[in-house]
Amino acid sequence: MHLNTTAILLSVRAHGEHGAIVRALTEHAGVQPGYVRGGRSRAIRPVLQPGNLIRGDWRARTDTQLAALTVELVESGPPAQVLGAPEHARTRSFLAKVL
Repeated sequence: MHLNTTAILLSVRAHGEHGAIVRALTEHAGVQPGYVRGGRSRAIRPVLQPGNLIRGDWRARTDTQLAALTVELVESGPPAQVLGAPEHARTRSFLAKVL
């Protein structure tokens, strides 16, 4: 399985000492879980906030395996702002398709 798309971060849960398990809503694949290596680090923790819009790359050997996820921040802010009045045209387009 390989999925590279924009998603809304729904939840983040600590896993082990350094990682995090994330659930995100994608346009075509619905809610997708993923494991973020170093998800509890100082560099990635601000990106992994529920409500943020991310660009995610999910990779797994099979569809039943929990995918490894790498994330990149697209838009951040309070959920009411990101979901209600997003700044970027790309975010507005994505939300129109998903919500």
